[in-house]
Amino acid sequence: MSSLKNFASNVRRLRVARGLTQEELAERAQTGYKHLQRIEGGVAKGLHFRTLDKFSKALGVEAWELVCPISGPRIIKKSR
Repeated sequence: MSSLKNFASNVRRLRVARGLTQEELAERAQTGYKHLQRIEGGVAKGLHFRTLDKFSKALGVEAWELVCPISGPRIIKKSR
């Protein structure tokens, strides 16, 4: 699995585990809702470091955890 596919899977999995909607995560990551939809849907064509940084901070994980295989990232539920 590519890093981009890992990123998409991990973002979605962690978002759901934290009980966030796509809109809520997009707001936390200071990005557009449609951008998050493209990422999670596997339609995004590339991954910028800036995007990786925004989502890692919004989800409370290290950036590398979002691009590693699915079994890698820890899931820590955070309160809203």
